[in-house]
Amino acid sequence: MALSPSDNIVVVRSSRTDLTGIKGDLVLPQNYSATNNGADYFNFYFGFGEDYMEGGVSYSKKWGSNPWHKFLNNSQPDAYTAAMSQPYPGQRISFRLENNKNQTASFFINDNLVTTLRNPRLPAASFVKMAQGAGDYSGTVTYSQTSYSNLQYRDSNNTWHSWTSGYTPVYTYRKSDLNVYSELPLSTSLN
Repeated sequence: MALSPSDNIVVVRSSRTDLTGIKGDLVLPQNYSATNNGADYFNFYFGFGEDYMEGGVSYSKKWGSNPWHKFLNNSQPDAYTAAMSQPYPGQRISFRLENNKNQTASFFINDNLVTTLRNPRLPAASFVKMAQGAGDYSGTVTYSQTSYSNLQYRDSNNTWHSWTSGYTPVYTYRKSDLNVYSELPLSTSLN
């Protein structure tokens, strides 16, 4: 993901680098706002490696009456972006991102396949990550506390394990109005 000084983002990476999947639940914020200038957004996502694959949900007024979208990026921003059933504030949704070990990854929301994309750079295993943040170009993007839970990662033998320890937090262009309540599981808000 290309970042700019207008970005507020927290990424938490697994310490293990032999992983092929990540899944968990996300409670969306109860309150949120992004101006209608087309550039402002906030998003919540899982990923593999630095930017091999990133799948999640994003909110932006640039999409008009359907501001919530689902996405899967394969080192290319907006590789796959589509409108989704518009969730209600505070809704719990589940994410699952799986490395298919053939240079493709599949992204699921609520156990429904969103899409599968290819990236020739995607290794058979890597670290996994979770992220929460915003592109706040107008200085007016806000969202109330949002949290991941029930986090699990999948090892190279396709066995799922609870992710309760072994991580590295990465704060990128973190501004004072991005609040971090916990790192594992990740929970943030933006004032």
